[in-house]
Amino acid sequence: MSVVRVVQSWLLRGLALLVLVVLVYDLLGSEHSIGVYQQEQRSLQAMQKRLQGLQQQHEHVARMIVGVRDNRQVQEDLVRKRLGFVYPDEYIWMVPDNRRQKEELR
Repeated sequence: MSVVRVVQSWLLRGLALLVLVVLVYDLLGSEHSIGVYQQEQRSLQAMQKRLQGLQQQHEHVARMIVGVRDNRQVQEDLVRKRLGFVYPDEYIWMVPDNRRQKEELR
């Protein structure tokens, strides 16, 4: 073998080793490493789980809205309880809660 072929062979081996070292560094230590990928995968799974919970909550609220929309009695109860509406012939008596006042004084 000639000296040129030996040098070419060693240069190719060195280049292959250099490429291998760069690839291993990129795989293990860079911002595109396996650890970063696994962290992003866990984050994605957490977001998917949260999205699934929000979708279930959305479906529940949608069913509640349809139920309220279709039921006049439920609408009336909600307006009376949450907004404090009363019929013209009704009276509301407000009775203070003495227990709460005693706790506030302590």
